[in-house]
Amino acid sequence: MNSFKQGIAFIVGLLLFSSSLSSQSTAHHWIEFLLQAIREDLARPTVHARNLWHTSAAMYDAWALFDEEADPFLIGNTIGDYSSPFDFFPHNPADKDSLAEVAIDFAAYHLLRERFWFSLNAPSNYQRLDAYMRGRGYDLNNYDGSDVNYSTGSAIALGTYIGRQYDEFGNQDGANENGLFRNLYYEPVNEPINPFNRGNKTIDDPNRWQTIDLPLTIDQSGNRIENAPPFLSPEWGNVEGFALPEPKIMQRDSHEYKIFYDPGPPPYIDTLAASGRSNEYQWGFAMVVVWSSH
Repeated sequence: MNSFKQGIAFIVGLLLFSSSLSSQSTAHHWIEFLLQAIREDLARPTVHARNLWHTSAAMYDAWALFDEEADPFLIGNTIGDYSSPFDFFPHNPADKDSLAEVAIDFAAYHLLRERFWFSLNAPSNYQRLDAYMRGRGYDLNNYDGSDVNYSTGSAIALGTYIGRQYDEFGNQDGANENGLFRNLYYEPVNEPINPFNRGNKTIDDPNRWQTIDLPLTIDQSGNRIENAPPFLSPEWGNVEGFALPEPKIMQRDSHEYKIFYDPGPPPYIDTLAASGRSNEYQWGFAMVVVWSSH
């Protein structure tokens, strides 16, 4: 785990200081491609935080497999309920740097293609990735992501294997990626509020979340969304993470919610069902209105 953290810190450090370098690292280029794909996708903070983590970790693993001291995070280990097998990769130690770079390229290439296949701008994303890989001298004409037989000493197969392992890890990590990250059991208790009508007659519990019923919203990337956005990732305590403490398990409506950091409840408005601090609630509500006006 410490080696994994060091690898992530190494990648982040490259991103921070690469602007002063005459050449940029392979990891830098792939993170830039990922960031551009995120800019063109729907605004999904938790989903893309996970994409940033998995891509960084996949590149770290591709490097760590060639390092004498580093330990991969996923490859060859068991994380949560997922085990990632790994056997020896035959190679000449003198070639480890060039082989690691190829493995990094194909791990990131495979994973980014898989993670953004349903993105609104997937075609332009694919064109950028393919152009970069061909510019690196790779022949993609016969590449379909199926060859993971790295026992032959193929760094392409090794990178593809790493990318596929992270893809498969993500299919069962609790994020519901196969269900397009939809909430599985959380249900709001309040009906949506119509901002074009005066007042809020549909609210049942002012201490619980309420969606805003807008006929059309335009997100940060200019995407038009005709349905009201759902509550953002209320079940993501179930997603396999890293460097987190043991969670506290909380129950609501017979479902479990894992809490990794519990600051306690916010101020509540006084109702028959809850004894709260109405003055603090009103102050916070007014503060949000004031700041929103700016």
